[in-house]
Amino acid sequence: MLNGDNDFEIEHTLPFLTPAKRIDLLAGWIEKSTRYSWFYEEQMRMAAEVEADLATRIELLEKVRTNIKEHAGGFKKRDQFLSRVNDLIKKARKPQ
Repeated sequence: MLNGDNDFEIEHTLPFLTPAKRIDLLAGWIEKSTRYSWFYEEQMRMAAEVEADLATRIELLEKVRTNIKEHAGGFKKRDQFLSRVNDLIKKARKPQ
């Protein structure tokens, strides 16, 4: 599923997987990045909410942040998305 341009399929498959498989597919999806900037919003949300330990969630969010920064081409919401992912990372690091 991670081969090719399957962002839409991945996004809609993740909610139906077991937590362990969801983490694996989400990490792979984030790692491969995406050609379409609008998928970063869903990646951020899923990384923040995935059933995983705190370190894993932060690692996923940091990778999304890197992908947003390095995204080639036009990206009108780059600053908005960077602000959002930075807020999610800060919130995750805040002591409970």
